[in-house]
Amino acid sequence: MNEKTYPEPGSEIPDQPGYVVGKCGHRIATSEWRAGFRTCERCPAEQDGGGKATTPTTHLDAARVLTGIIRRAEEAGLPLLHWSLHPHTTNLSASPYVRDDDETQSATMAAWAAHLGVEVETERHASYTGAEIETVIDGVRVKIWAHVDRSAAYGQAGGA
Repeated sequence: MNEKTYPEPGSEIPDQPGYVVGKCGHRIATSEWRAGFRTCERCPAEQDGGGKATTPTTHLDAARVLTGIIRRAEEAGLPLLHWSLHPHTTNLSASPYVRDDDETQSATMAAWAAHLGVEVETERHASYTGAEIETVIDGVRVKIWAHVDRSAAYGQAGGA
């Protein structure tokens, strides 16, 4: 008997709002599915019909992509970001410098989103508002994030 444990890839996972089933069978965030990711961070990249990976498979490949991102950002005069290469995948993540004030972090996120041709998504939490940009650049998952309203976290006036 061929029994399915999960719904089809892309289907919402019952009792886990904000998550869908990836092609690998693991849960992935709905925002990642919308951004074009079809497997979770732990699983190998998707492959084309000939068995060739459609995303970089080594940290060196991802580092080359990062070098290009930084070069183009410098040429465009974008604010600097703190970059990280995930130790177990070829994913890149970045954030503005944490000492920047909320207004500067918001402006940095807007500038990068405009440069990458994507939208900044925000989500209000109990003590801050998080901002995220997610995209794929040359086959590498890129996520830029920031806390753009930390006033509630620090008890400053104006917090929500």
